[in-house]
Amino acid sequence: MGGQSAVDRHAMQQAATRIEDSANIVKGLQSQLEGHKSSLMSGWAGNAAVSFDRVFNEFQTEMNKVRTALDGMHQKLTHTKITYESTEQEQTEAVNKINQLLNGST
Repeated sequence: MGGQSAVDRHAMQQAATRIEDSANIVKGLQSQLEGHKSSLMSGWAGNAAVSFDRVFNEFQTEMNKVRTALDGMHQKLTHTKITYESTEQEQTEAVNKINQLLNGST
């Protein structure tokens, strides 16, 4: 019965892993950019520096939203996979119990 599922749990796991990997890449890039920004800002003052800092912080805020969305997708895919596996196991056990009752064995 488990083999008849229309849900490809393996594909769900692969997608969840790719999403998690992407979120980690974004996080790493953000850290690198923050390091470059710190180096740049250490010797820079004035209106241009203030403007750059403001825009950079807005960019980081938007990238945090992307990471949050990726994390949410990862969690939902992982949870859905677990739910499908649990449901399939319950259905398999129910069918096996019915078969046992029909065949006169317990």
